[in-house]
Amino acid sequence: MSINAMARQNQLPLSAVRLDAGPFRNAQDLDAAYLLSLEPDRLLAPFFREAGLPMAEPAYGNWESQGLDGHTAGHYLAATSLMFAARGDERFRSRAQAIVDGLALAQQATGTGYVGGIPDGRSIWAEVAAGRIDPSTFKAQGRWVPLYNLHKTFAGLIEAYRTASIRDALTVVTALADWWMRLAESLSEDSFELMLDTEFGGMNESFADLAAITGRDDYLAMARRFTHHTVFDPLAAGEDRLAGMHANTQIPKVLGYQRIAALTDDKQYGRASRFFFNTVTTNHTVSIGGHGVREHFHDPTDFSSMFEEREGPETCNTVNLVRLAANLNAVEPNARYLDYIEIALHNHLLSAIHPSHGGFVYFTPMRPRHYRMYSASQDDFWCCVGTSMEAHAQHGAYIYAEHSDDLYVNLFIDSTVTWHGMTLQQRAVLGGGVRTAITVPRATGDIRSIKVRVPSWASSDPIVHINGVSYDETPISGYLTLRRQWQHGDQITVELPSRPRLVHPGDGSGWVSIVDGPIVLAAEQDRMTPAETIADATRVSHIARGPLEPLAESPIVVDESLQALVDRDGEGNVWLHTDQGPVAMRPFADIHDARYTVYFPQGDIAERRIELTALDEAQLSTDTRTRDSVTIGEQQPEADHHAESVNSTTGREDGVAWRRTGHTMSVTLTDWHRMANTLRVSWLEDSESIGYDVVVNGVRVHHFSSEGSPTQETAGCADFMLPETIWDSDSEHVRVELAASPGHFTHRVTELRLMS
Repeated sequence: MSINAMARQNQLPLSAVRLDAGPFRNAQDLDAAYLLSLEPDRLLAPFFREAGLPMAEPAYGNWESQGLDGHTAGHYLAATSLMFAARGDERFRSRAQAIVDGLALAQQATGTGYVGGIPDGRSIWAEVAAGRIDPSTFKAQGRWVPLYNLHKTFAGLIEAYRTASIRDALTVVTALADWWMRLAESLSEDSFELMLDTEFGGMNESFADLAAITGRDDYLAMARRFTHHTVFDPLAAGEDRLAGMHANTQIPKVLGYQRIAALTDDKQYGRASRFFFNTVTTNHTVSIGGHGVREHFHDPTDFSSMFEEREGPETCNTVNLVRLAANLNAVEPNARYLDYIEIALHNHLLSAIHPSHGGFVYFTPMRPRHYRMYSASQDDFWCCVGTSMEAHAQHGAYIYAEHSDDLYVNLFIDSTVTWHGMTLQQRAVLGGGVRTAITVPRATGDIRSIKVRVPSWASSDPIVHINGVSYDETPISGYLTLRRQWQHGDQITVELPSRPRLVHPGDGSGWVSIVDGPIVLAAEQDRMTPAETIADATRVSHIARGPLEPLAESPIVVDESLQALVDRDGEGNVWLHTDQGPVAMRPFADIHDARYTVYFPQGDIAERRIELTALDEAQLSTDTRTRDSVTIGEQQPEADHHAESVNSTTGREDGVAWRRTGHTMSVTLTDWHRMANTLRVSWLEDSESIGYDVVVNGVRVHHFSSEGSPTQETAGCADFMLPETIWDSDSEHVRVELAASPGHFTHRVTELRLMS
């Protein structure tokens, strides 16, 4: 087959590295305990149900019973396989084997090679095979991104074979892949491309992986067929058209593009992958390594939503972008990739797991004085829970790399590595830079090079000692090369000094974050109780829906030199000088169960206070009255609110998403306290013939018409009183439907908001 034999992967096997005591080991310990707390029979229940088999145990709830049924099993299979490699504990391989055995049993029962937990999955795939593809109907009747869900099964099975050496996993996944090959055979290229307008995970990466494992050219061809040209073509041409796109729909696609490039040396796929990574990290990313607002890329010229919204960077996005950076670095080493991995691991990912109870975080708000929600271990099965299961199992994969007889020390994390018969232990102290000590408990006496990365944040030349003797070596290409005949007991110490630095958002606006070496510093504000920060089992409990604090009350950083803004006292503590006095700063990943500030407003104090006050006046009153809201035209907010539509189109104007229909669209809004009495509809002006009813729980509350009052119909926002009987039933939910009159359309609706 046409696979490039020169493609190089220099990441050490996960089994060669063990994390030692420290925050990353603690995160892995918590993850390991969580994996062992889950029951394989409950994870397999959706697959047995869809295969017509009796379920040994009921399925888990939350997202596992709300249309994304079965997605967690794929994550769990990958995570237990990775955890087995990371720790050598047979309990994790046994769990992985149990999932593989269950999937094999369900696959045998279907008789087609298909296996999945997707509700009514076989009916969905029959529609696809017949060419009846409408991306909006993939969510109908309890469907929720079925291709994305299917990919989790593919990826889990591949990881079980590749990492845990479970041979049966390859049998199951190739039968599943062959089922897909037969299904897709009848689809025209236009139909296939239309299908790719949905979120399909990393199906291209999985087929590329299978091509590498099996040597089958048809799998590689299928990987290429999953190239979504609406996204790929601009990337390959060096154009940033990401604004408004659902972020984590795109990253798995690009992981597939990079995998194809690594296997085939296809320059176009390689160029698209590199451009995507560089664009996201330059134009869309904040200091902690995360990106996205409400899961979508914002306009790179306007970061304002990042600091105003409660739904900030999503954990899934950063986990997948770290994987992309590592894969790119393995093929074409570049300091930029390692700088990103370091920032993302130490700040976003380490902060997104609770250090005591192990709950995972979905959104990490960048709005000053907001907070995060953590998953409840047996109740919440968000996508970020599944992704985090895998992420904390594989921290060790990024610390070391090799090429020939060179060992690369890329990250400064407490760990032990076995390499070519040698054993090395690393102990790192962070703060004011990094001081890492590397000892060699076991050596072979061979001459080898240990290459220690010198990060871009280092403020001066590294200070190096070997066995207590100063070692003078100039870093070359970002690495300090220590080459000698290593002996038992050799000791290396490397000091990499740093000074706190200011990091501004990509649009250059008046916000600033403080970063010290690889560590983002933040201010801890009001403490919170676990009851306030641990999510319940409801659909959207991953969002920190507590009150927004006024932006105008935030400390403001004046426009002065860095030396005047930041002090480090004799104990190493960092203080930020603001108009409200010095603010104590600490590593962001150490702040939990509290409101916090990562980005501070900066500029002329009086002017910034006026600007922030105006933002508060426009936002806080509405936010206080809001019981629930949905941004129309954005994938995840619509999915969270069970959106359905017929004959609809979506778009984006000046960064605002919208959806319009000539038939119907509907969502479910929730008020757990049943206090709401008002529905607010927001829209963009439209040249279409407007005519539609606003219906709440079957009762029409308003009729929009382009023949009505121009001042009312072009205002862009209108409030409607709800029927007094709206809460007569026991339900906390209301169904809002916009139904177009024959020959007419709805507005380009941007938001529906349930208010008291």
